[in-house]
Amino acid sequence: MNLTTFTIKNNIQVNQLIQEHCKNTTATFIYLPAPPALESSEEEELIYLQYLHLLTKLTFDLPPTILVHGVSAVTSTTL
Repeated sequence: MNLTTFTIKNNIQVNQLIQEHCKNTTATFIYLPAPPALESSEEEELIYLQYLHLLTKLTFDLPPTILVHGVSAVTSTTL
């Protein structure tokens, strides 16, 4: 798996969008992408560090955020 600059840029843009539209939100729920599948153990640490870096960019300076991983992605604006 190659985690590109585009992915980092995309996560930053999503973060900014959430900040703009969720200023009064008590908690934010975001779909958690599955950790990357690894091809060899040599790249394991680097890939997981990149994955955590992407999640950090996504959630930086947001209100309380819950990352949820399920069988399929769900979009909901109400509970």
